[in-house]
Amino acid sequence: MFTENRWHKLWNFPGSLLIGAFGGATCGSLILSFGYFIGRGDAQTNTLGTFYVPGFILGALYGGLFGTFVVPIAYVLVLRRIGFSRPLVSAFVGTMVGGFLGAIVMPPLAMLMGTLGFSLGVAYAARKKL
Repeated sequence: MFTENRWHKLWNFPGSLLIGAFGGATCGSLILSFGYFIGRGDAQTNTLGTFYVPGFILGALYGGLFGTFVVPIAYVLVLRRIGFSRPLVSAFVGTMVGGFLGAIVMPPLAMLMGTLGFSLGVAYAARKKL
């Protein structure tokens, strides 16, 4: 029989899917927009200072899709023990710093670097118990 605590934990996993999709879309759109803004986009938009709306939308789609997979994995491994609110800021900052550095170095690395930054942010929050 399910107690109130078990129902709460049962709904956390679908919640991690939604948080991952929304957070990934937000971070992905900002990171890809930054890449286009600094001139690291494709040949049509390769000018400094360009805001490219299709790149913003594409970043939201990639980030949302990737976040839908990464955050539930992080939930199973770490977040169920420390909760979602503790690593929120450190995961966001880690994702943005990693993604921005990846966009500067080589745009295809931005997604991997953002994911690495997210992982380091969550690990930092879990270790420091923020």
